[in-house]
Amino acid sequence: MKRLFNGVLSARDFGRAAVRVADLVTWAQRSGMALPADVASFDVAHIETLLCAIEDASHSMTDDEVLMLAATLPCDPRARAMIEEGDPTIARWLVGANTHRQWRDRLQAAIAAGELATIDALTGMPMTTASTSPGKRWTTAARAELVAYREAHGTKAAAEHFNITAARIRALLPRAERGTSTVPGTVHRAK
Repeated sequence: MKRLFNGVLSARDFGRAAVRVADLVTWAQRSGMALPADVASFDVAHIETLLCAIEDASHSMTDDEVLMLAATLPCDPRARAMIEEGDPTIARWLVGANTHRQWRDRLQAAIAAGELATIDALTGMPMTTASTSPGKRWTTAARAELVAYREAHGTKAAAEHFNITAARIRALLPRAERGTSTVPGTVHRAK
């Protein structure tokens, strides 16, 4: 399986969430959006890496194309002055950043609406909405799902499945939910 993946980008909003490229291409065509041509050569695309590839597509535009497009985009007065002076560097950055933001917003909406299913970029296993929604809080239902998954598969597997650390699982689940009990008056010592 050929993956578009950069592990360094896994610390960003989408974490290790990825999409199957065939599903992505179909969704993009229905949405009237154009993907960079080289993305189609992959089987799986890590969302954060995909967004960077989309942003980098502005580098293939000529200086005149990027300046013309940047002239139509909102920006601060200093950047506007540089674009009007013909600075292709700031124009290229503005076009890339704007395209990146549009795609990020649309991908988030498509995932939330169930139009695109996410998978773990490394394991290929399906991911839950709770693990791919940037900034989403752990609801009671999500915590119950975490408890059930952890009981069935263990802490390490649950951490990988929900794209969080084992320490985060321990912080999210009170002792009663973790299935551990303490005897009053004793101190637990790690072996």
